This record gives sequence, C-alpha cells and structure tokens, in this order.
Amino acid sequence: MPIRDLEHVRPSLITAAVIAALVAAAPAGAQAQTSAPTSASASSSTAQSSAPAPAASLQEIVVTAQRRAEPIQNVPITITYLSASQLTKAGVTTLGDIASVTPGLRFDYAGTFAQPTIRGVGTDLALSGSGSNVGVYIDGFYSPNPESNDFQLLNIKSIQVLKGPQGTLFGRNTTGGAILVTTSAPSHRTDFMARADYSSFNTQKYETYFTTGITHDLAFDIGGLYTKSDGWIHNIANGGRDAGAYKDYAVRAGLLWTPTDNLSFLLRYAHTGTHDPSNLDLTGYSSGGVIQLFGRFVPGTIITSSPNQVAYDNERVVMLQHTNVTQLTGKYDFGVGTLTSYTQYLAEDGETYESLDYSSFRALNLNIHVLDHTFTQEFLVNSKPGTRLQWTAGIFILNNRDIWPTYGQGFFVQPATLPTLLPLHFLAGSGTTNRSFAGYFNLTYQLAKKWFLTGGFRYTHDEQSEGFYRTAAPSLIRYPTLSSNRGTPRVVVRYQINRESSTYASFSTGYKAAIYNVGGGQTAPIMPESLKAYEVGYKFSGPKVTADFASYFYDYKDLQVETYATINGIPLSLVNNAATARIWGFDGSMDYALDSAWRFNLGMNYTHAIYTSYLGAPTNPECLNFATCGAAFGIYGNGTTNASGFDMLRAPRFTGNFGPTYTAELPGGSVLALSANYYYTSSFYFDPANQFREGGYGTLGVRADWTSPSGQWSAALYGDNVTDKRYLTQVLANAPGIGAAWDSPAVVGVSFSYRLH
Repeated sequence: MPIRDLEHVRPSLITAAVIAALVAAAPAGAQAQTSAPTSASASSSTAQSSAPAPAASLQEIVVTAQRRAEPIQNVPITITYLSASQLTKAGVTTLGDIASVTPGLRFDYAGTFAQPTIRGVGTDLALSGSGSNVGVYIDGFYSPNPESNDFQLLNIKSIQVLKGPQGTLFGRNTTGGAILVTTSAPSHRTDFMARADYSSFNTQKYETYFTTGITHDLAFDIGGLYTKSDGWIHNIANGGRDAGAYKDYAVRAGLLWTPTDNLSFLLRYAHTGTHDPSNLDLTGYSSGGVIQLFGRFVPGTIITSSPNQVAYDNERVVMLQHTNVTQLTGKYDFGVGTLTSYTQYLAEDGETYESLDYSSFRALNLNIHVLDHTFTQEFLVNSKPGTRLQWTAGIFILNNRDIWPTYGQGFFVQPATLPTLLPLHFLAGSGTTNRSFAGYFNLTYQLAKKWFLTGGFRYTHDEQSEGFYRTAAPSLIRYPTLSSNRGTPRVVVRYQINRESSTYASFSTGYKAAIYNVGGGQTAPIMPESLKAYEVGYKFSGPKVTADFASYFYDYKDLQVETYATINGIPLSLVNNAATARIWGFDGSMDYALDSAWRFNLGMNYTHAIYTSYLGAPTNPECLNFATCGAAFGIYGNGTTNASGFDMLRAPRFTGNFGPTYTAELPGGSVLALSANYYYTSSFYFDPANQFREGGYGTLGVRADWTSPSGQWSAALYGDNVTDKRYLTQVLANAPGIGAAWDSPAVVGVSFSYRLH
C-alpha cells in the first residue's frame, strides 16, 4: 500500500493491529526474559549501551519545581512530570497536547490565543497586557504572549506541570500554576538524531538535532523542525479541500562556554514560524440551519453540517506568526551556593487575516496584527544541598510592550440582499507596556529528623503604562499608569515518613496584576485577582511505584471577568472584578512498573469549581419567537445573567488518563514497545453563563515502536484519537451568531528515526 494512502486506513484497524501485536508479543517477551541471549545479541547490547531495554524498575524522578533539583517525593507541590519518552508514547507533539496526560489541565483557545486552565483557574480574556493565569517557562525563561504559548515541541527533555499558585518562586500571574519546559542543552558528546513522520491528511513532519564539542570549553547544538499538512477542513462553498492547510517550522541553536569549572554561559537563539488557520476555521456563524446578517435572511447561503466543514467563498483565514528569542544563562558556583542569571529578549510578530465571506455576501474582513517585544532579567541564588537550611532567593524584572493594531476592509454586501455599507479601512487598535519587578525567597529548614518547615515570600510591583485605544473615528484614549503591589506568602510543613515517601500541608497565595480593558476603550481600571490555596498531600517514589495524591481548597476573589452593559443604547463588553469563586477537589497519579515488560500510568482529578458571586455574566440569548423577533428570528443577541452558583468555565468535574506500556526484547536483540493513552473528561462549559456545554468524551491514542539491536534505528506505527471522537475546542459567542472550532478527526501515521551517539 503506498504511504500516501495511509489516511484512508480505518483507525479501528490500527487499534486492532496494536492490540493483536500486544497479545502476540507477550509470549515472545516472556520467552526473551527467560532464555539466554545469543552471543550476537549479547555483544550488541554490550557495545551499544544506548539500545533501549525493558526496565525492571522506575528511575528516580528529579524535578525543579522549587528552582533546585530535588527528588519528586521531597517536593510539597502537586506535579505532573512528563519525560520525553512519555510524551512520545502519548502522541504529544505540541504543548497543548499535554492536557491528554495531565488531569486537571485544560488547554483551550480564544481564536489564536492559548488559554490553559488548571483546577478551574484560568481566564477567558484576550486583551493587550491581560496575560494568563498559568505561567509558561521554557528553560527557566518566562513566556508572556498567549498567542505563542502553544508551540511544536523540539528537543524536549521533560515537561513539569505545577498545580496551584506558584507565587513565591515563579514570575507573573501564576495563580493557576506553571508549566516548565526543559529542552536539550549542548554537550561535548557528539549526538545526532533525525526523524521523519507521515500521517493522515498528507501531514509530514521532519525533525533533526545535532550537538558536539568544538573545543575543550565550547559545545554547540542545533535542532530543526518542519511540519506541513493539507489539514482536515473542507470548504464546501468553493470546493477547497485544504482550507485548514498549515506549515510550521522551528530552529533552535545553542552555544555552551565553560571557561572554568565553576562558571558557564549558555547562549540560545530560536526562531519559529507558523502559518496555521486551525483555530480560526470556525464552522459557521449559524443558528437553526439559517445564517443571517443584521436581521435579514441571506438567500443562497451554504450551511455547514460537519465539524470538518467551513463555508467561505475565499480561503482567507490565515494566522502568520514569527518569533525570535535570544537567551543567555550564566551560572557561577561560589562554594556555598550557585548564582544563575537569566537574560532574555523576545520579539514576536503575529498577523491574523480573517474573512467572513459566504456564498451570497462578503462581510467584515479583519487584519489583526500583534507585536510583542519582551525583555526579562532574573537573578537566582541557591544554596548547596546537604545543610539543614536550604534557601533560594532572587530578583525578577520584566518589560513587555504589547501592541494590537486591528485593520478592517469593511462590509461589502450585495445591494440586492442588504444595504451597502461604507468600507472601514481602520477599525481599532490598542496597546500597553507592562513592567514587573519582584523580589522573592524560599527557605526550608529541617526542624527534626523527619520534619521540614518551608516559608516563602514574593513581593511584586506591576505597572501597566502607555496604554492606548484608537478607533476609526479617529478617536484616541490614552491611559494613565496603573500600578499594583502585592505580597504572596507560602508556608509548608512536610513530614518525611521514610526515604521514599512524605506527606505535607501547605498554604500558598497567588496574584494576577491589575489591568485596563484597552481593547474595549474602558477607562476604569480592573483591580488584581487574588487566590488563597490550602493543600494536603502524600508522595511516594520507589523502585516499582511512584504515586502522588493531594486534596485542595481555593478561595478565589476579584476575578477579572467579562460583563455586558448597555450605554446610550449600545451593548458594550466590559471587564471588571465581578466574580468570586470557591474551588475544591483532589488529584491522584501513579506510575507502576509491574515487571520488566509491563508499565502503567494512571492519573485523575476531581474539581468542584463554582462562582459564588458573578452578577452580570455575559450571555447570548437566541431570538426564537417568530412573532416578536420578525426578521431577527434565530439571531443571537448580547445579554447578562446572574451566574452565581454556576460552574466556572473550562472546569470539568472529572478528568483522567490511563496509559499501559508493554516492552519486550525480540529475537535478534531488537525491542518492541506497545503503548496506549486513554484520556477522559466529564462535561464542562465554555462560558460562565453555562450556555455552551461540551459533553463528556474520551480519546484513545495507540503506538507500536520497534528499535534495532544497536539502538540507532527505530520505526513506529501510531494512531491518535483512533475512536474518531469529535468535540469542540473553542466557542466564540457574540451577536449575531456563534462560531465553533473542533478537534482533529482520527489520525494514523508512521515514523522513522535514526540516532547516532
């Protein structure tokens, strides 16, 4: 069968093939474990220690959740740790995909803006300077722009998801948690990897990585990634089958200089490019099968009826983005501790061109240009391990310039259908400069043999300045500087039961800076959010089992939320501190090595997240009484409701995943690994008024990996969402209609890789 025809293979056949291989391989694996290896296989295993082999026990997990390397069982924070191998086996290729292996995390979108939510704490605001409630950190550097925080994973060593507020040790606005991404660093040991993937919808992915030593004190690395696809979205208005076609690429290079044994400098540069309409291809602004505009029926309009369809006359839904980032990490060992300096300059240029072109009219064409320039500097000092007092202290500085000019080509409508409207060449633009300065410390003292007390504090000063809002009138609003200051303490008591396990109780706080609603021209400031978190947990990490259990309660106040108000007869979208919330729940995760062949990981989260007070929550009622609606029948309007007692948005009650892996050595010394990951979420809402609900669903991914005896060659057959479950990834609600974006259908693919080191 030609490889091009892979997209026509039924995913259920791939699932069946993997299950059949699992059953068939089990006896061979058992025999391989009890039989003596041949001389050929024994010699190849000895000569090439990099060849993967079934592991009888789990490796110790070391995390950096407290800005130092520590065994995971000694860290009193709920952490989901994902190694590079786990990410591959679960089919994780972008940062947003980690939701399928991280219970309690959702990675949703508002247009092109990634909006992660952890344990119900997130945001639905997409404003200049508003930021996220979940911080994303790449190699220790803060990434502030939500438009670039769902990216292709390149040369990843591990990802850590920290749940709960991280107000003492990490940068801005980490009320919900933090996502720490660690990539490969240059090495003096030569290493080369190349991989090629082909999957459904003519999706091609090519990745390579190379590192080597240049001199005794210089090492270099470079990695590249290129992905292209025809996409799975069809345009039924013009017959285009590649309306969702996309291209992504990334290049990252690093230079490590170690002039002395106690001093090192790592210079990194990365460039990424994205041409991807996936989050902008909405399945129509429709209601009851009829699309309308300004209360008038539009004859001849083609209606979408499938998650795979859009209905634009022209293929003009595009998202172009380029990111350039330069980072310098300096480390100095001064005997009793280590000083680390993180210096970053980040320039991002994103452009969205969206056209609501239907078969009978051309509506508003939008060109949204986002410019983001960020400088960050952090100094971090850590004590050496081995003393009763362990300490961390630091200073964090951020300067972020964020500009959102929006250009519109106006409304052009057929005169026979609707009145012609004058074109608008410029609609609106807004921008802010955001500065943050913070000083922090975190101390852990061993009170007794098994008792540890941790105290931490962070003082943050935030400023939003140079804010403006410009409209086509022309009208210009300039905003005065808005400052906010907040101290966020943390206290933890931990009892170390033995070397493998401990239990803890913690109190921590989170804070999200004050902002202006510059995108809506609202002049009143929106005050900071605050969150108090109480958590008790138990951790265990042994040779066969790693487990993590925690229960938590959040007191969440002054949420920065959207409301509607009618001023001079015009409905306006406003942002204010209209909500308070209570959140409680529990997390549980376990990684279990049954024997040298079988390994299981299991995770679950229960979150009960309720708005205790939310007056004026936005809602979009649909006019369904023909007698009173007349020509506006079926149109969605703007309204408000009292959402007190409603579920918080993007906060399912239950999420969980289960992933078995079977590994066996085959005759001749090659290794076969069969793995799967099943993810389930209960129902949830995309809006605080609980109007737009996504029902519970589950997705299944399967994978079969073969590795040569030398460990240099490998091949894989995989399937993602093999049950072809379709669900919404975002809902964009407003008058006169509702837009919806959907997940990808089932995908099957093959992967080939080569590694030399």
